[in-house]
Amino acid sequence: MSIWKLSPVAAPDDPHWKGYRYKRPLLVEAEEASMARLKATRWYKEQFQGDPDKKIHQFYRSAFDDVKLYEAALLSPEIVEAEKEKFVMVK
Repeated sequence: MSIWKLSPVAAPDDPHWKGYRYKRPLLVEAEEASMARLKATRWYKEQFQGDPDKKIHQFYRSAFDDVKLYEAALLSPEIVEAEKEKFVMVK
């Protein structure tokens, strides 16, 4: 399985953040960048919004889906271990 690094590309004071509390890189295990963004969204909801089942009918757009806020880069296997020591990993 591939490891993707989702890294913020917007400045911390960029208005596109719209109150998102997590503005740091995140590592995600996924086959494709789109799946990495989906997993990151689930992780964010679990970490910062409580029980995601209670908000299932509420429209939600994640900062991880917004290319103005985060870029997705496939990590080479040689640097994955070093990156895991620095950033949160989502499986």
